[in-house]
Amino acid sequence: MPIEIKPSDKVIEIGPGGGPKTYSDILIEKYIDFHGHRGNKPLYIDRPLLEHPTDIIPFRDKTFDYSLAYHVLEHTENPEIFLRELQRISKAGIIETPSVICELLYGSNQHKLLCWFDEEKKRFMICLKDFSKWYYQVDFRGVFNFNFHYSEFMTNMFVPGI
Repeated sequence: MPIEIKPSDKVIEIGPGGGPKTYSDILIEKYIDFHGHRGNKPLYIDRPLLEHPTDIIPFRDKTFDYSLAYHVLEHTENPEIFLRELQRISKAGIIETPSVICELLYGSNQHKLLCWFDEEKKRFMICLKDFSKWYYQVDFRGVFNFNFHYSEFMTNMFVPGI
């Protein structure tokens, strides 16, 4: 189910790195000076940017039409809080993570988590990369009761656009 973002929509992008989407209005970046999470690319700043080091996002409920989190979830310390915050601040969202196969074969040592969506059970599956700890197996409808899109990519490189 593709999401169509209109020019009038208010969009926040979390962790845009060196390639923010053209339609995002506000950027949140955890590391302004550290380039390791961006493939050593410098941060690209051409619109309002907030440096924010935690998973709690400092905006009021439903401030945004869309939250974008491309290749961010696998870096989070507390995925449950991060996912709930995305739902809280926005009406809809897009989350993209590396595929499990790609992550296990070629993944970055900076990625803490494996993330996938079980289509049959409609549950998010999130665990440490060595499978030693499961954060949760959350019902898709329980955490995301809004228009939500999730995708996995088979490459470990940043794939622009939706």
